[in-house]
Amino acid sequence: MKKMMFTVAFSLVASTAFAAGPKVATVDQSNWRRAASHAIAEAQAQPDVAERLFALRGIDPRYYLRDRIQNPSVSAELRRMKLPAGALFEVYLETFDAYPFASADAYPAHVDAAERARLRTVERSALRQGLVDAIGASGHPVAPYLLADVVNDARETLATRSIAAMALGATRGEKASTVLTSVATSRGPNALRSAAIAGLGEHRDAKSVGTLIALANAPKLDDELRAAAITGLGAVASKHTRRVVGAERADQAAIALVKLFSTPVADANGTRLVEAVSRTGSRAAYDALKQVDTDLARRAVRRLARRMR
Repeated sequence: MKKMMFTVAFSLVASTAFAAGPKVATVDQSNWRRAASHAIAEAQAQPDVAERLFALRGIDPRYYLRDRIQNPSVSAELRRMKLPAGALFEVYLETFDAYPFASADAYPAHVDAAERARLRTVERSALRQGLVDAIGASGHPVAPYLLADVVNDARETLATRSIAAMALGATRGEKASTVLTSVATSRGPNALRSAAIAGLGEHRDAKSVGTLIALANAPKLDDELRAAAITGLGAVASKHTRRVVGAERADQAAIALVKLFSTPVADANGTRLVEAVSRTGSRAAYDALKQVDTDLARRAVRRLARRMR
């Protein structure tokens, strides 16, 4: 039954894709939806995709209700499956409402109708969020554009938009930092802004570093957002990502963290500052920290020295 439903829904989308003209050579803002349609059509040609996509244990009550947490989640499961990106696009963009979730008899007998309805809502959210996360990890050129669309979609849930923001940064898409900076510096919900700041920490381009430094130093910024900016700077300057980011950019982020040790920011974010700067392994940060005469700075120097060995 599931396979039949998938085939019907998928074939309708695929027919649109094949009618969309030649496959796009370069994906950009103007044609990403057409490129997504081509990816959908290509995925539809793989016969086992339906069975795999519709057999997710993380949203099947026969499985997740046996777990200790009993919380639907499919992000890790979808990543492990490595499905064609087009299959993920199809469900998220076109046929989500037709997805065949488990029937009522899949729930234990003691789960009443009200609880089944609540669980179904949670399952739907888990699938939506898992799709977004897996799309971000797919590496497909459409992914950054789709994720940016989700981040800016006020109709989508805050949780899904937040996951999209973090995933968007990790794609290193060309305009990701522009989208994330706009959200991070807006007056929107803190949860979404924090996720956008985390995404900037993953993106690691020059604009991202500048935005993170500005946020970390902003005089009236909410502590939750400042904490996210500090963590983001630590991620940008991490010893393990230094080769990717470049020494100059990594040191810029690390020195920005050091400067915060001499400001009131250190009073509320001391532990986070120590953790962030110790991740950097930066010689420049180490030398600068040794000039700061505070117990917190000395603690950071000891931590950083261990990371530099």
